[in-house]
Amino acid sequence: MLLPLTILTRTSASEPPAEKLVGVNPAAIGQVEEGVDEGTVQVWCEGQGKPFVVRGTVEEIIGAVNGLLSGGE
Repeated sequence: MLLPLTILTRTSASEPPAEKLVGVNPAAIGQVEEGVDEGTVQVWCEGQGKPFVVRGTVEEIIGAVNGLLSGGE
């Protein structure tokens, strides 16, 4: 099962970030931490050179990952 995440991507510093929906294997997530911008979280996955940037809180992401890994929704 994949965890759906809406990530924020930037094409330039002067433009607001665009949102892109991706699916992430929750078992591949190695670290979740507060983002640089308020209200964002950095999600580090195996094999990535840089993190996904996601709106939300660390607790929300951890809860979603734990729910999927334990068989919950």
